[in-house]
Amino acid sequence: MGKCDALSQRADHGTGIDDNRNLTLLRPEFFVIRALQGVTFEGAERDIAHKIQQGIRDSATEDAVAQAITSLAKSHGKSLCADKWRQVDGLWYFCDKIYVPNILDLRRQIAEQHHDSKIAGHAGCWKTLELISWNYWWPHMS
Repeated sequence: MGKCDALSQRADHGTGIDDNRNLTLLRPEFFVIRALQGVTFEGAERDIAHKIQQGIRDSATEDAVAQAITSLAKSHGKSLCADKWRQVDGLWYFCDKIYVPNILDLRRQIAEQHHDSKIAGHAGCWKTLELISWNYWWPHMS
């Protein structure tokens, strides 16, 4: 006698034609467009967002990227890279990642926040950089 496997069928079962008719697993209500909803910062992220906003205001005259962003904003989108930058609630986004000004303490705080996970522990330096790069951008990071 042969051994049954996952592909064997009983003779009294149907052929399987139209078994899934009128069966929808992924209904349209599961797919909600959330791109138009605002980003909310909570906890430590809110503190970092405020520090980034403050850093952008304070370093606008010293930071080369902040100067370029300011001049780009004054050009009213006539530059080649203007479509990559946008400003929302005092934060500058480059390719949908938050620009972090050249403030070492702020960048260090962001790195520390992503360094150790309470669940997984330390993920290594490359994974930490990848986690940071999901949401933040600063020159020479990538």
